[in-house]
Amino acid sequence: MTCWHDRQRLVAHSPGGRQGAPQGGLPNRHRIAATLTLSLVLFLLCLWAFPAALGAEGEAPAEVRAAAQRGLFEFLASLPRAALADFGFNEASELNLARLGKAYQVHVLTPDGLQSAVARRAVGPFLQPTQQWIFPVLVGDQPRTLLWVDRMPEGYRAVQLGNAVLAKSLGQWEAQLPRLLDQQGIVGQRCQLVQMPQLLSDLLVVRTTSGEYIAPLHVAPELSAMLSSDRLSRVDKALPMLQGALNELPGQADDAHPAGGGTSAGKPASRPSVAPLVLLVLSFSTASAVLWRRGRAPNEPSS
Repeated sequence: MTCWHDRQRLVAHSPGGRQGAPQGGLPNRHRIAATLTLSLVLFLLCLWAFPAALGAEGEAPAEVRAAAQRGLFEFLASLPRAALADFGFNEASELNLARLGKAYQVHVLTPDGLQSAVARRAVGPFLQPTQQWIFPVLVGDQPRTLLWVDRMPEGYRAVQLGNAVLAKSLGQWEAQLPRLLDQQGIVGQRCQLVQMPQLLSDLLVVRTTSGEYIAPLHVAPELSAMLSSDRLSRVDKALPMLQGALNELPGQADDAHPAGGGTSAGKPASRPSVAPLVLLVLSFSTASAVLWRRGRAPNEPSS
C-alpha cells in the first residue's frame, strides 16, 4: 500500500508536480494567464482614456452612418428638380450616383476654450465634441453638398442637406492636405471640423506629429485676410488672431450654429459611461486573483 507521503513524493517528482514550477512563484501557465489578463485590462483602460485610438476621424458609429444613409435617400428623393444647382448637382441623373464620403464629427471651440488654447498654444484639448456629424455627399470623388446627422430623442437622424460652398471648401482641403504636409515633411494627420459660433466661422484643425495647424473652411470676412484659404496656419500664429477678432466683437452671443452658417445648435456629447469598463476590470481582476491563489495553494492530500 502506498502511504500518503509516498503519493506526495510521486506527485512532486512527476511532470505535472509542483517541483516543475519555479520556486517561490506561480506555475508558468498561471503566470502567463495573469499577465495576459493584466495586459487586456490595461489595453481597455487605454482605449477608454484615449478614444482617438479607436479609429481615425471620419469613422462614425454604425448607427450614425445608418441614419445618414437613410436620410440621404430621403433628402435626394424630395429635392425639387429646379433647385438641383442650389445643392451642387448639375443634373437629375447625378442623384443616382450620390454617395456618402468620410464623416466628420462637429466640434465647438468656445471663447473660454479659445482663451485656454492661446495660453497653452494647443487647440486639441479644448475642442468640445457635439452629437452632430457631417457627411460630404459625393458624385464620383467630387463633394457636391453636405448632410447633417444629429442625435434626437429617438436616436440619430439626418436633419439637413445643403451648403455646396462648404462642401467644396472641405473637398479642396482634403485634396491638397497630403501635398502641403509632404512639402513640409510632416506625417500623421488627423482632421477635426470645428465651429466657432461667435465668429460665424468653421475651421479644419489638422493635428500632426509635428504640431497642430488650422485650415479655414468658412470664415467671416474680417478673418479672410488673416487665414489663407490655400495655406495651413500654425495654431500658435492663428489662435491669437482668432482671439483678437473675438475681442473686437461688441458682444459674444452664445448661440451656436451648424457648420456653414445655419441656425441649429450643436449639443455637447456626453462622456461614455464608465460602468461597462468598471465591470470588465472587476471581472478580470477577480479572475486574476483566483488564478493567483490556485497557483500558490499547496496540493491537497487525497483521501
